[in-house]
Amino acid sequence: MKRVCAWCRKKMKGKEPESVDTDMPVTHGICPDCLREMLSHEAVTLREYLDRFPGPVFLVDAEGRIVTANKEGLKVLNKRAEDIEGKLGGDAFECKYAPTCRVGAAIPFIARHALSE
Repeated sequence: MKRVCAWCRKKMKGKEPESVDTDMPVTHGICPDCLREMLSHEAVTLREYLDRFPGPVFLVDAEGRIVTANKEGLKVLNKRAEDIEGKLGGDAFECKYAPTCRVGAAIPFIARHALSE
């Protein structure tokens, strides 16, 4: 069986038959160079990662509730993370349509009202 690094695709040392068959099964691992590179990165929290983005970022779950936001997003809303986490996006943004508009219904609802105003 041929063994290659899953990241850089370099052939890795291991027991292989003398004849190299192009249809030989392949298994993957990680070579020492790629492992060293991966381990050299500093671990950061989700908030620290999001704060690296220059613009506002809001992380929402499948129901449209805010999980967290970066500091630019909090600055745009002029709110603390505790004030918006767990709230629906429209409620956190104080959207006038928030009480009647929920995930999945947002586009048709807003379009209908935009045309009638």
